[in-house]
Amino acid sequence: MLPVPSDPGDISKGRLPLDLSPLHYVLEITPDIYSDDPPFSFSGSVSIRFEALATTSEIYLNAFGLDIPQGDIQIQTAPDSPVEADDPVFVDSTVDEEMHFFIISVDEDGIQEGAYYILNMTFSGTMSESGGLRPGTYDYVNGTKQVNN
Repeated sequence: MLPVPSDPGDISKGRLPLDLSPLHYVLEITPDIYSDDPPFSFSGSVSIRFEALATTSEIYLNAFGLDIPQGDIQIQTAPDSPVEADDPVFVDSTVDEEMHFFIISVDEDGIQEGAYYILNMTFSGTMSESGGLRPGTYDYVNGTKQVNN
């Protein structure tokens, strides 16, 4: 369990930095609930539109239990960005296992204050009772069927 954050933006307390502000998410999750026994897997994709409130070279995301392939990470300046900026150049990604962060590194000062960006990526994982996407059940006439809730 993550500690209860007391200071917004304090990553040492499990909070995301405040230098990026999400504006819109498009999230697709496809659970595989048709296998015989749990744990069930899932896959998906996300497009996150965000505003840079400060110039940075890192994007922090909450990613408990997710596998995110580096080759599927795309970052671009939004076409309607109020600030003209080049597309950030992806450098690397790392995982902070303790805080459950996925950290995307781009070129130095690659994300410019005031600009809008779009991050696209895919992910996969396994449903877990301990966090993230959790499995559930519902009853029907012939027994119990596993589903996600």
